[in-house]
Amino acid sequence: MDDILRAEALLTKKTGLVRRSLGALYFRNFRLLWLGNISIGTGQGANEIAVGWLMLEMTGSPFLVGAAAFCRNFPLLVLTPITGVIADRMDRRKLLIFANSICSVTGLAVTTLVLSGLITVWQLLLGAVIGGIAFAMVSTARTALLPSLVNREYLQNAVAFYAISNNTSNIFAPSLAGALISFAKTTASGFFLGAVGYAGALCSAFLLRAPKMEEASTESVWSDLRTGLGYIRDHRSVLAVLSLVGSMAFFGMSYQSMLPVLARQVYFVNAAELGVMMGSVGIGAIIGSVLLTVWGKIPRRGAMAIAFLLVFGLGIVALSLSRSVHLAYVVLPIIGLSNAFVRALAMALALHEVPDVLRGRVMSIYIMSFGLSPLGSLVMGATAEAINAPLAVGFGGAVTAFSALAIAVFIPELRRLQ
Repeated sequence: MDDILRAEALLTKKTGLVRRSLGALYFRNFRLLWLGNISIGTGQGANEIAVGWLMLEMTGSPFLVGAAAFCRNFPLLVLTPITGVIADRMDRRKLLIFANSICSVTGLAVTTLVLSGLITVWQLLLGAVIGGIAFAMVSTARTALLPSLVNREYLQNAVAFYAISNNTSNIFAPSLAGALISFAKTTASGFFLGAVGYAGALCSAFLLRAPKMEEASTESVWSDLRTGLGYIRDHRSVLAVLSLVGSMAFFGMSYQSMLPVLARQVYFVNAAELGVMMGSVGIGAIIGSVLLTVWGKIPRRGAMAIAFLLVFGLGIVALSLSRSVHLAYVVLPIIGLSNAFVRALAMALALHEVPDVLRGRVMSIYIMSFGLSPLGSLVMGATAEAINAPLAVGFGGAVTAFSALAIAVFIPELRRLQ
């Protein structure tokens, strides 16, 4: 609370533009959480590259590369509701410290095994599972903690900065890890970079001073979980936000898995140009996040989230119809920008609507919704195999756009959310 009062005192002396665009960064504890988010994003990105590359070196099996990615992402889909209950029962700062410690120690252990030449496939898969479980705890704890670190007036600004940290990490961390592995001639360097990223997040969690939580529930885990799900069921505005995110993740975001196929079979370009295509999405996402930081108070955020989901879906349809990579370079940043707007607006709405005592459980379902993206990729991949990639991508975009219209019509509570 003292940090919030100090930040508000400083902000009263700033101009309108500074207050709108940088307001959240004046809150010390949010700055620490934000820097920790950049650090753990770097750790995640580096680790993903290192795991995939090492598994390919060891086995030459695309299936096992996919299995390693599955081991990392599966806990996020399955365990986040349980981690949400945990985040509502214990000190979220301590949960961050515990989970980041596990990530860092696991990264150092795998680094040591690689350098010693003792690493095996099962050890690599086990490390991926442990890292995935810990990351599920981190994701829930930091998301639930965010609203208590800033004044409510600056929550949207904080969410926008949170999105910027995610997007920049997603773009630069894999590139940095790949360059480091290439230079050092060993994937141990990638795993070590990941461990350093996790250690940075651990340091920020140690320095964080989070407000004390209300008295924890004494009910069983399953009872608490049912309470959280019951809250979602009974509050249609929250249900609408989660439906928005779920439809985007399952039907829309799976287009990314088809970009290599479009690049090779439709645009006839090489891996370098595929990298430019994927980078175009990231640039659009960063632009969208930056625009959100300077926008200030956004009117009718619910209606705007629906509108940008519609733009996102139609952008994917346009991508599927394109037969020129140059047109793809124009469409992909629009897809990235609209995706960033939907995610940031939906997250801010969910955080604003849900009381602190239930925030861990409800936001865990929000996070779990993004775990639907790999499942959507499987469906889109099967559809592309059976028919063709452009049609599969276009179908996913069309269903996403239709979902936006359906939510607007059948759950009007979301349109009215401010």
